[in-house]
Amino acid sequence: MFSGYYGYAMTGNSSTPSTGNQIVNCNILDAYYYLGYNSYQDGIIISHNTFERPTRTSTTTTLYGIYITTGCTNVLVEKNRIEILTQQIQHLQVQFIPFIVR
Repeated sequence: MFSGYYGYAMTGNSSTPSTGNQIVNCNILDAYYYLGYNSYQDGIIISHNTFERPTRTSTTTTLYGIYITTGCTNVLVEKNRIEILTQQIQHLQVQFIPFIVR
């Protein structure tokens, strides 16, 4: 997956969350704002991926990694690699919490 505002976006809806989606063994390159965006997912697996911005030349003040938001249950995020060139982000603040959402 290459470029764009989102590296990937998995969205369901509030009445019927998407089930069983997997982002596994992917190279997700040059996303601008969200490396990965997830909402209304049940049982999503995000594993063994590489997130990079090797050719993104624009800078940003905000960059979200693997973003898990409203309506996500039974989420597994594991063994992903995130490589960000710090000169691309004006104020770098990193927060990483390995977790399983149930």
